[in-house]
Amino acid sequence: MLMAIPPSDGMAPDPFGLILGLFWTPYADWIYTAVSISGLLTVVWLVLRPPRPPAP
Repeated sequence: MLMAIPPSDGMAPDPFGLILGLFWTPYADWIYTAVSISGLLTVVWLVLRPPRPPAP
């Protein structure tokens, strides 16, 4: 789990961690899985779909 934890040495917190923390949700893994699988299926469909019949 990625969370922004302020450092204990007095330095400024990591801005990348703070920005990334805004987009983290408890459902981030499921969202990532759904987007990845739908994108993969779209690419497979575009590559393997039957050819269009020629225009008359």
